[in-house]
Formats: sequence, C-alpha cells, structure tokens
Amino acid sequence: MKTGNNRSFGSAETITYTDLAPRTFSDNCRAVLQRLKNGLVERFTAEFSDVPQRLVQQAVDEANALASLTEIPHLLLPTLAEEKVLHARNWNVQQKAILQRSSWAFAA
Repeated sequence: MKTGNNRSFGSAETITYTDLAPRTFSDNCRAVLQRLKNGLVERFTAEFSDVPQRLVQQAVDEANALASLTEIPHLLLPTLAEEKVLHARNWNVQQKAILQRSSWAFAA
C-alpha cells in the first residue's frame, strides 16, 4: 500500500499540484472534513438562498479539491468554499440577466 509521495521528481516529467498532494488521510481526518463540507453546504445554502443547492454543493466540492492539495485543508476549506459560492451566485445572477434579456428580445 502506498502511504506517501514516493515519486522521484528528478526526472523530466512535468510535476503537477496533484503530485504534491498528500496521498492518504486518516479515517478520522476524512470524517472531520466530510462533516465540515456538509456543514458548509448547509450554511451556504441557507445564507445564499438565491443560489441553487447543486451549485453550492459543486462550489464546496471544488474548494475541497483545492484545499486537499495543502497540508491544512480544514483551515482553508471554509474560505475557499465561500469564495466559490460567491462566484457561483454572481454567475447565476448573470445567467438570469442574460436569459431575461433574451426573452425580451424574442418578445419584441
């Protein structure tokens, strides 16, 4: 079983951020992160009620993917998730405005 980063970085291969990410978390750490993610989805779904829950879930999942590349994902996840949800809200508002303008154009 592979428990760490045993890859040699002296070769000519391109190194990506995912190559540097920790390969394993303890079961306890995974459980804590899952509870944190679930709590963030609940909190942001209530706080940003104009954003569909699927977009909130996607934003939290994307933030988790970024945070998991660090050694302190539990500290970075809430801030990254909030930024992603705000971006999703702005995108959603923009899409609604575009659809509304399109429907007005067809009505004319």
